[in-house]
Amino acid sequence: RFEARGVKVYVNAEAERLEGEDEVTGVHLKSGETIPADVVVTGIGVAPPTDWLKSTRIKLNDAGFIEVDRHFRTSVDWVYAIGDAVAAPLPLQGIVVAVASAGPIPTAVQFLELFKRKIEITREDVEKNTTNDWLAWLE
Repeated sequence: RFEARGVKVYVNAEAERLEGEDEVTGVHLKSGETIPADVVVTGIGVAPPTDWLKSTRIKLNDAGFIEVDRHFRTSVDWVYAIGDAVAAPLPLQGIVVAVASAGPIPTAVQFLELFKRKIEITREDVEKNTTNDWLAWLE
């Protein structure tokens, strides 16, 4: 997808330093190559710290990630996992966490509808759709 928009992706390249004074003009790689750039986005691989789970009944895949179903349940009853430790990036994680954190059912349903429509939720939206107790928690 990035290449189709004219973005050059460098895989397994190690950045040594950014070039430029007040703004980035390039990236110097450990290979010695300097790549001209206006914007730099970096990503790092994630190795989940799940070695301690190997002696449990929680199932891990070959790469060490926790296997979960679509409800984020692991292979052990009542044990759930989300985030960088799960086997696959699941786009619904944010929705599940947001709805679970939203509070009472009516509030959760309102926020779920906002997330489904991909509308940006502002603090004003939160204030209009939550109780004062929950607002105190936000602050």
